[in-house]
This record gives sequence, C-alpha cells and structure tokens, in this order.
Amino acid sequence: MHLHFGAVDHDTTVWVNGVEVARHRGGFTPFTADLTGLVAAGESAAITVRARDSRHGVQARGKQATWAANSHWSYTRTTGIWQTVWLEAVQPVRMRRPKVTPQVGSRSFAVVVPVNANRPGLVLRARLLDAAGVVATEAVAADLDLSPALTLRVPEDRVRLWSPADSHLYDLDLELLDGAGEVVDRATSYAGLRSVTIDGTSLLLNGRPVFQRLVLDQGYWPESIMTAPSDAALVRDIELGMAAGFNGARLHQKVFEERYLYHADRLGYLVWAEFGDWGASGQGPAGNNQQPTASFITQWVEVVERDYNHPSIVGWCPLNETHQELLDRLTVLDDVMRGMFLATSSRTPPGPSSTCPGTPIACARPTSGTRTTTSRTRRRSPRRWRAWRRAGRTPTTATARRSPCPTPGSRTSSASSAASGGTRTPPRPSTAAT
Repeated sequence: MHLHFGAVDHDTTVWVNGVEVARHRGGFTPFTADLTGLVAAGESAAITVRARDSRHGVQARGKQATWAANSHWSYTRTTGIWQTVWLEAVQPVRMRRPKVTPQVGSRSFAVVVPVNANRPGLVLRARLLDAAGVVATEAVAADLDLSPALTLRVPEDRVRLWSPADSHLYDLDLELLDGAGEVVDRATSYAGLRSVTIDGTSLLLNGRPVFQRLVLDQGYWPESIMTAPSDAALVRDIELGMAAGFNGARLHQKVFEERYLYHADRLGYLVWAEFGDWGASGQGPAGNNQQPTASFITQWVEVVERDYNHPSIVGWCPLNETHQELLDRLTVLDDVMRGMFLATSSRTPPGPSSTCPGTPIACARPTSGTRTTTSRTRRRSPRRWRAWRRAGRTPTTATARRSPCPTPGSRTSSASSAASGGTRTPPRPSTAAT
C-alpha cells in the first residue's frame, strides 16, 4: 500500500503508527510513503504529518508572503497539506511512472516504463488506441533492463496531431505480464502526438507557426488560496482564458495541480510550466543577494519528472525574475541556475537554444526536444539600478545568454509518484484546505 501526497508545504515528515515512513522537502511536488508491513487490510492506522514552514530564511515560496497578510505582489501563505492525499493498492511487482515521448517525424511514441523488480520472464506490453480501436501494440522483455523501452508506431491513416485546434489524445494501456502470461500490473493513461520546434523567431507546433497568446495565471483562489476549490474550478480557469481569446497560460511562480495539466491536455491549452523560485533574495550584498539552495534543483527535478508527459506543456521555466547584478565572479545563483538548466536538459530530448521574452532567468522551451534558455537582467549602471529600486521601478532592458537544452516530448498523465496499477489520470483535488 502506498500513501501519496500531492504537495505539502514545506519540510514534511510522515509517521504511520509511530513509525517514520517519509521525509520530503519542497512545497510544490509530490512524494510517496510505502506502508508495506505497517498496516494490514481492514486495519486502521494513525497517520501523523508534520510540516515545517518557516517564513524566515531561504525557501522556494513562489508568491507566498513572509508576513501575515497579502501585500504588494505577495499573497497569504499556505502551510501543510494543500493538494490531494490518497491511498493506492500496489502489486509486489509493478510499473513505476512511465515516460512517453512523441516523435512526430517517425509517427511514433517512445515509451519507457521503469519496473521495481526485474523478475525472470517479465514482459511489458503496450497498446495505443483511438475511437476506432487499437492503433498499435508492442511487447518487450522486462527482465533485462531496469527501464524497459518500446516504440509504438502510428499508421499514417491513424495519425492525428495534438494542437489547440484539435486536442486529440490517444488512449494508452500498459501491462506487466509474468512468465505465465498473467497480468501482474496494469495502468491506463493517454498521450498526445505533437512536436515543438523553432525557426528563427517562430515557434512551430507540428511544423507550423503558432502565436502563443498566453495569459499570466498565478493560481490563487480567494476562497482557498493555493488550493483549487474544486476540479470544476480548474476547468473554469482554463475556459475563462480561452473565452478571453488566449490559447494558453504561463503558470506563474507556482507548480499547479496536475489535474490542471490534464484539463489543459484535453482542451488544447498551451502551458509554460514554472517553478515557484521566489524566496532566495535579500540574503547578501548586491551581486550576491540571491542564495538559492540545492533543494531548488531537487524540487525542480521532481517537477519535470511529474509533468514530462503532458502535451500541453510547450515551455519550462525553472527560474524567473531572479534579479541580481552580474559581476566578474560566479555566485551560488550561477551554480543553482546551471544545475536547474542541466536537470531540465538531461530529462528532456535535446533541442536548439533560444531566448525568452520578459524577465525569466532560466526558461526552457521544448523544440523537437526541449530548450532551456537563461536570461538575466543586466544592469548597465548599478547606480541607475539602485535608483530604479528606490523609485519602485524595474528596468526593462535585458540581454540573454544562450545555452542549448532539451525538453518534453509526449505527455501521459500519471498521478502516482511511484505508479503501480490503476488509472494514471491525476486524482481530483480534495476539499480546499485553507
């Protein structure tokens, strides 16, 4: 039995019947506690969750205020459980979170499915389906590689590319079979066949230019702060953006609930996924005032791992508006920024580099693979910058340093952190926690 936490802010420890079962740092990403051997079927258990959420010191908070009330550009703080918690019955031998990459050029999906135990005779079988039935089937031995991989090829007459104009999603069935051919684990999910490339200053979706009319969505709710009040509210949020003429959203300074991405996938809503990196400033002198910790990198890795399979995501932004003067020596911000860039690149297919508009300090946009770019506001005059700050203004001149990077491919929605059997569509949000 696995106990899944969608997100708990910020440093979390979990006990079951007095036994520690999990620790996790980060208020935006999921984690799982293994209850094997602690609770039997039909038994009750006492679950204790401790969440430490200091308003002092360095911490990835996003737009959460460090004071008692809303002020300026920051909002009421959230502490503790703010996303869904659920139990999942799992098999002793099971699949983990799949990684599905669309390959439009070859009309196929590359599917990688880690398993928790490579028992002799295990076989991974995958089926791709649409409304007319089975599109492709493939099987591969699952006892020779830690993460068995296979390719599902789509016949030309069954190709239907995902886009805002046609948000077509294929169904995806995954099964793990033992040596006797019996199914020991099964999961159902979906995948969108689409590509993102760059030609000059144009972003191409499936080889055609697409203008990204993106609304800035901060994901705060008057009645429930960071927690969406209901699943219908997440849908309404997207529908309002579309009704206003937008074809997508930049999710600003918050890692949204995965149910939001599920709805964006099925509605054809483009998304820039962003980390809530604010909370590292004011820690040192000018030129070294940003002091993000190593946990910024580990949390961002968890974000990319969770959301890799969503076709709606066309951009990754690990750091945003992290203002700091550029001096002649490297700082901790440079190291962490490089780490987050490499983390994005290593987990998404390679693609060309690009610059990002606005003030993101490290922004990844997928191309045929992914792209991560770094952008930092340069102060042509430190004295002018300080004068701007005293006047409450922000400079608009920015330059960018380019670096090649990779990004997502296809995206299957998978809710479980260490998925086993069951449907991988993200769970519905629980009642809003305030």
